[in-house]
Amino acid sequence: MKKIDSNNIDTIINKMKSMLNEKELGVKVNFGGARYDSDSFKVTLEVSLPNAKTKEEKALEHEIKVRNANKSWVKPLDPNKIAEIKNSQGHIKYSLCGYRPKARKTPFIVLNLTDNKKYIISEEKAERLFGDPNWKSEVKVKQFNDSLKEVQL
Repeated sequence: MKKIDSNNIDTIINKMKSMLNEKELGVKVNFGGARYDSDSFKVTLEVSLPNAKTKEEKALEHEIKVRNANKSWVKPLDPNKIAEIKNSQGHIKYSLCGYRPKARKTPFIVLNLTDNKKYIISEEKAERLFGDPNWKSEVKVKQFNDSLKEVQL
């Protein structure tokens, strides 16, 4: 090997994966993205317990705690609720399984309980499916009619 490129990195990572015996170690090993130049590379490595929660599951727990602590102005979600959506094949059941904090349009992850596939949904849809239908915000929004004034600097 004369220089490092993406194909060489993939080969090396695959060889490293085959050398690691996850069952013997009792952990899960996940290789992430790599940064490289012509003669070296750095790869992220995540080692976790076999029953460890994913970062999306941890983020969902945090989001639910925040929502429950601020019920007066944000709709709390029930993580144990099973939502049913009617479609052409009948009723399909979904449960909340994750949250992506950096995703702005579709941050919530739901699990289709029929085929075990994961889907992303918007905050509004998550609140509609998994929120309390009787919830009302206690915060009164004040409207200001101040006009903007030009400031000279």
